[in-house]
Parts: sequence; C-alpha cells; structure tokens
Amino acid sequence: MSELVTIESVEELKSVDKSKSKQIKETFDPMVKMLEGFEKKYTSIIKEADVAITGDVMARAKRLRLDIGKIRISAEKERVAIKREYMIAGKAIDGVNNLLKWAIVEKESKLKDIEQHFDRLEEERLKSLQTERVEKLSKYVEDASERDLGNMDKDVWDAYLGSKKQAHLDLIEAEKKAEADRLAKEKAYREEQERIRLENDKLKKEAEERERLAKIEQKKRDKEETERKAKAEAERKKHESELRKEREERERLEKEALEKQAKIEAEIKAKKDAELKAKAEAKKKAVAPEVERLNEWVDSFEVPELIGSSTDKSKEIESKFNSFKDWAKKEVSKMLEEVTK
Repeated sequence: MSELVTIESVEELKSVDKSKSKQIKETFDPMVKMLEGFEKKYTSIIKEADVAITGDVMARAKRLRLDIGKIRISAEKERVAIKREYMIAGKAIDGVNNLLKWAIVEKESKLKDIEQHFDRLEEERLKSLQTERVEKLSKYVEDASERDLGNMDKDVWDAYLGSKKQAHLDLIEAEKKAEADRLAKEKAYREEQERIRLENDKLKKEAEERERLAKIEQKKRDKEETERKAKAEAERKKHESELRKEREERERLEKEALEKQAKIEAEIKAKKDAELKAKAEAKKKAVAPEVERLNEWVDSFEVPELIGSSTDKSKEIESKFNSFKDWAKKEVSKMLEEVTK
C-alpha cells in the first residue's frame, strides 16, 4: 500500500491515560497487522492493472476489496463497542478508526475501479451507440433522444430503424398527395369563385336596371303624391277657413247674447238696489224722529260732579254713570244701522 498505518500516529491517543491507550492499541493492532498482510497483494494488483486489466486481475481485485473491507467493518464494530464503555476515549478511538477508514476506503475505491473496468467500457460503448443511433433516427422521428436505443440488439435496431424510415417515407408520400389534393381543391375553388363573380356581375346589372326603373316609378309616384298633398292641403285650409268663420260668427253671437244678458241683469240689479235704497230711506225717515228724540233725551242727562270723595269705589260708581250715557248713545245709533241693512 502507499502508506503503512501506525496507531502511534493518532494524536488523540496522547490525551488518554496509558492503560486505556494500551487497550485501544491492543484492540486495533490485529486489524492493522491484517491490513499490512494484504499490502503485497494490493501493490501487485495495482501494478498489473496499470499494465492491463484482465479477468484474473478484476477477480483478485474484487477478492482483496472484500477482504480488506472486512477489516473496516471489524474496526467499526470494535469502535462502537469500545466507545460505549469508554466515552472519554471516544475521540481517540474515532481517530484510529478514521485513519483505518481513510487508508481502506481509498484502496477499496481503486480496487473497485479495477473490478468494474469492463462495466465502464460497456457503459461507454452503449452511450456511444445511443448517440450514433439517435443521430440516425432523428431524421425520421422528433423524440429520438428520449428513446432507449443503445440497449437494442442489432437486428432489433435494424428492424426498428427500417420501420421508422418507411413510416417517414409514407408520411412524405401522404403529404405530397395531400398537397396535390389541396392544389386541386384550390383550383376548383378559384374556378367556382370566378363563376360566382360573373353571376354576381350579371345579377348586379339586373339589380341596377330594376333600381333605375324603380327610381323612375318612384319619381312619378312622388309627383302624384305631392300634387295629392297640395290639393288636400288646399281643401284643408279652405275647410279650416270656413270653420274659423263659423266659430267667429258663433263667438260674436255668444258675445252679443252675454252682453245683452249682462245688461238685463245690470238693469234688474239697479232696480233692486233702488228699491232697497228707497225702503232703507223710508225706514230711516220713519225712525229719524225717534232717534232724534232719544238723542235729545239722553243728552239732557247730566251727572253732577262728585265732590269730596276720592275712594276707588266712588270713582267706579261715577265712571259707571258716565259709561251708561255712552251705552245709550250707541244703542240709539244701532237703531239707524238696523233699518238701513
């Protein structure tokens, strides 16, 4: 092997007391010696592999990898067992184990590379074959790179490629036929469109002629309609004029009747007012002597001045005597008002 493994090189052992350090060394020393026993075989296989990798070299590499792998497995088991009992010496044990693991894993990796030499060659061959076949199949299908082509047997691949090629040719032929059909349909379509255009031109000319005749006929009808409306309008105006004259005559007669009625009612009212005025004057004239006599009689009363008394009651009595004379005058005036109503 490239380097000999020595437990004394593990720094962590220096932090463990001598008795535990000795026990750890005694535990892993047999494994180190076993690993050293494989050193010549390992060196021999590496040298032979550098020259040529044969079936015998691959087999011996596999055997040696498995053998030295057992040492790693044993060391791992011992690590776990010792670490449970010696937690304080855990770092020292891990250091020794890591040293062994580092030495063994590297050798296992190199031996495995030798062991799987033909597998890698086969993998590269299949990868190259896949690339080659994808390139050929891509001419006929779009998803060639998504198909597993490298693992096909040659006769299967040849048949598969032939079927895809034929399908591609059939598709091209079908597309050519479809294109020919499309061109034929386009030609028929253009011919039909031309026929329709000519037919439309003919129909358009006929429609324009009908429209021209219809306009002439419409002008004739419009002229007749204008004359009819003018005549109707003249008759309507004449009729409205006659109705207006009749309405004005009726309104004049109604106005005269109303004026005559108002005159009669005014005369009757004036006559009634004159009669009422005459009656009121007669009543007023009849009651006038009585009113005059009563006024003279009321005015003849004089209330002598109350001398020597200033009490509220005496003033009240004097005021009431004076108020009675005012009341009497008002009652006399009401007599005239009542006869003139």
